[in-house]
Amino acid sequence: PVLLPTGLQLLLTETEVHTIWTHAESKDQLALLGERLGITAPSFRNEMLLEFHLCNLLHGKQVCLTAKKAAAFQAIMSDVLGLMQQESQDPGHKGEPSTSAEAFAHFGKLMLRHSGTKGPDTMQLFLPSETKMLTDFTSQTFFKHFLLYQYVTLPVVDPEKPFAQCWGAEREVEVVRNDVALEQPMPTLDLNAASPVDAEAVADPFPFMPGSRNETLVPPVPDLRQQDAPEPGGGQ
Repeated sequence: PVLLPTGLQLLLTETEVHTIWTHAESKDQLALLGERLGITAPSFRNEMLLEFHLCNLLHGKQVCLTAKKAAAFQAIMSDVLGLMQQESQDPGHKGEPSTSAEAFAHFGKLMLRHSGTKGPDTMQLFLPSETKMLTDFTSQTFFKHFLLYQYVTLPVVDPEKPFAQCWGAEREVEVVRNDVALEQPMPTLDLNAASPVDAEAVADPFPFMPGSRNETLVPPVPDLRQQDAPEPGGGQ
């Protein structure tokens, strides 16, 4: 691992970043990345972590960052991910994990430290346009789904410790109870009191509809136009 003058430790070398970029299949990229980062145990949490790191590296390639800048961005996001799993320093969230505001402030501090030339712990690694571009990217991805990432990545450890991240110990099972009002069915009729039904009426439930075989049973309707008109001057 390479240690930058700012104190940031790169988890990947430029050669390793180039090697990951050259692989076409994502499964090969994830396997190589997991080997470099020491994340090899099969679990949903580790799969999510590898996808997270690979997404950051591939975004660096997409926006034409150099391999060194992409490695630095991956290391910054890894550092932010580590802060997310620590206890919050906010008095209003004592005993809880770090908030999204704390994580974003830490991310901004790291990005500015690697985008300036003032101070002994700064270096001009990212251009101002690159800093803005990476900030927009993390705002729309990682920080937009901060609680989801925090839910998945928080480990469950010994609850006897003072800071045991106990909020993650009971997160696996969630019981939801709802009161549902069911409609009572109508009472059934007593079939013993039923009357027999004509079989033909059952076979033809609409006997007087056009096209029915009992259509001829319909009584003729008199045509009033054919009746003789009353004679003029006729009596009552």
